[in-house]
Amino acid sequence: MMTNKNESSFEAKIEKIEKLINDLQSSKVGIDASLLILEEAQNLAIECNKILSDAELKFSELKEKFSSNENVEN
Repeated sequence: MMTNKNESSFEAKIEKIEKLINDLQSSKVGIDASLLILEEAQNLAIECNKILSDAELKFSELKEKFSSNENVEN
């Protein structure tokens, strides 16, 4: 199976978001620290969304290419 750098990066970002959420839920952090944690989680979520959008675009391009190749063969 081919491992894509974006997949591992995406997975690492999701794990980090989960850790940040757990930190918020389990520890007694002040409002300032909570805001910093939330900001970091939000930035990671934005990065994950970008990775997913790029993957969706690539999938659409491949699907279109496959579909056009299939039409040429018929």
